[in-house]
Amino acid sequence: MASLGFGARLWLAFGWLLKRVLMLALLVLLVAFGGFAWFVLWPASSIAPLEPVDEVVYLDQGWGTERASRDRQLYYYTPQGTSMPQGATRGAVRYDWFVHLRLPFSDQRLADPEQMRRFRFLVDPAPTPGNPDQLPVGFTRHFDPVTGDELLDITCAACHSGQLHYNRGGKTYALRVDGGQAMHALTDSSRGQFVPTLLASMLYTAINPFEFDHFARGVLGSRYPAGKAELRSSLWTSLGHFARDPQNNPSNICTRWRRVTAAPMRWGESAIPCSAIT
Repeated sequence: MASLGFGARLWLAFGWLLKRVLMLALLVLLVAFGGFAWFVLWPASSIAPLEPVDEVVYLDQGWGTERASRDRQLYYYTPQGTSMPQGATRGAVRYDWFVHLRLPFSDQRLADPEQMRRFRFLVDPAPTPGNPDQLPVGFTRHFDPVTGDELLDITCAACHSGQLHYNRGGKTYALRVDGGQAMHALTDSSRGQFVPTLLASMLYTAINPFEFDHFARGVLGSRYPAGKAELRSSLWTSLGHFARDPQNNPSNICTRWRRVTAAPMRWGESAIPCSAIT
């Protein structure tokens, strides 16, 4: 070692340091993946599916007994100006993002009806004009003039619609009770719940170039690939907003509003309080 010149000793020291840095990075990656698998992947895959039903029956509460009745659809899918995370605009989850996001290490969409039912959200058997993407009850969209995008909007109906299952004549029925208690945990940030799985899907999409490309094609449509850089930036901005202000306050959905206005607006631009839908 003493016979080595200064340059050679410097390279040896650099190689020693680089080796340990790489080992530390690998250890951090393994720990991160282990934590990710423990917090997201294993709980999400172990959630029992919702009991299958043969028919959904809509309780007669004065606005018809059909899924597509006008008043029921207004209650379910009239936007109320909410965003995820609450109060965010540029950092809010876009509607198209939610429709196209896939679960980490999976080809299944997060918004797939069967996956959302696992979280105990109510998803009707078929799309309707008010819900063309067959999202859960209370999941809709409103246009945001700041971003120029349609944001995911979760209404009071998401938490205030319930369902009772019963058997009759060898068939399983689901009795829908509008205004009843939901069985999901929308604002819960614990393992296996909806919010951490949403964040995991967003993060996985942001850091995986192949997954992001698939996501961008679906979201951007004719704007692909020109809009990829802006889309990636918006996705990271949204993740940053979640990190600073996690969605964990159960009073946010129905009691806090980004804007309430009586001015004429296009469909999807108005924001109304829960008390107006009674």
